[in-house]
This record gives sequence, C-alpha cells and structure tokens, in this order.
Amino acid sequence: MGTNTYLFNFKNEEDAMKSYEEGPWRVDGHMLSLQWWRPELSFEEVSYNSLAIWIQVHALPLEKLNKNIAEKIGASLGKVLEVEDPYVDGNLLRKFLRVRVEVNALEPLKTGFWFRRSDGSYSRASFKYERLCDYCYNCGRTGHDKRGCREVIAMDSENSGLPKYGPDLSVPGLRSITAVAEKVGIRKKGGGINSSEGSSSVARGEDIGNSEWV
Repeated sequence: MGTNTYLFNFKNEEDAMKSYEEGPWRVDGHMLSLQWWRPELSFEEVSYNSLAIWIQVHALPLEKLNKNIAEKIGASLGKVLEVEDPYVDGNLLRKFLRVRVEVNALEPLKTGFWFRRSDGSYSRASFKYERLCDYCYNCGRTGHDKRGCREVIAMDSENSGLPKYGPDLSVPGLRSITAVAEKVGIRKKGGGINSSEGSSSVARGEDIGNSEWV
C-alpha cells in the first residue's frame, strides 16, 4: 500500500479482533499500529499517529484500585478503548490498574502522575506500557530510538541526574483478567465481571482529578 503501510484481510471477525486487541505487534523491531479500515476514507486521509496499547498503573493505594479510577486515568492519556476491573466476584486479582488506550504517537509518553492521599500527603503512581518497543529514551516518543533523535535527553523530575525514559517503561503483555480468574478457579457471575461490595467501597476513594502530570 506504500512505504510502511499495509492492508490486512482476515477470513473471520474473530481473528481480526484478536489481532487488534493483542497488539501492538513488533515487526523488525518496530511497532505496528493497527487500525480498523473505514470505507469512507481515502488512503491519504488515514492517520498513523495513534497507537492502541495496554497501560498499567502501579503504586496506587488499595482504595483506588477500581474500574472507575482506571477509566479516569485512561481518559487523561488518550481515547479509552477498554478498562479492566481488577476485581472478579469480590476477589482482587491484580495489585495495579490496567486500561487500553489509543495514545497520540507523536507526543512523549507519560511516565506517571502525582496524587493526593487522604492524609493530605502526595505519592506518585507510575505507568508501564505493555509490548512497547521502538521508542526513544531521549524524548520518550515512539517511532525511533535515541540514535536518531536530535532532542536533549529528558531528565527525571524527581532526580535530575537520571534520565526520564528507559527500558523499564516497557513490560510484557498480560493475559486478560478473565483468563487469570479462570486459572485460579473463579467464575464470573451472570456472564460478566461483577464489582463486589469490596470494590464498590474502594470506588469511594478520592478522585484523581487534581493529579499533577509529569
């Protein structure tokens, strides 16, 4: 279809959905941004500046580990595609949040944010991007590495002597929360993942609307 542009056809919708949801894929060391084809667009109108990726949110207190908070955090990063509830039938199966977001590939990746605890103190939550590759340790943007980057190395806000970006921003892809639940013998009720009374109580935790992003 042209330089670095490909059109994929699938025999069935199930295979297409699986390929889309399990991305981003790596091709010769570069990430492949998959997008659904929209018949009303010409090839010249297709934007390649978005990347659908699962993002993990670590170091949050227990009362913030719920689907509502995950959705709010995801919305601050880009277009939310899917939100995972860490609770299944009242059981907390992950110690972090997980949300799939369509981020702007032209902007530097966010590494975390500050949030205020109930006692008034501040703590920092960090992001981890699943299956992330082909990103720059200098500027934090995807699509190139530091060898081809002309920008000055971005430094960490907490420690000015350390770089802001590095290999620890990327983590392997995870199985779905449903698969995790099935492995430990937890079954979903009513064909869906339900929030328990415990997860409802954590949803009353402080809103992150006043977070300070860095």
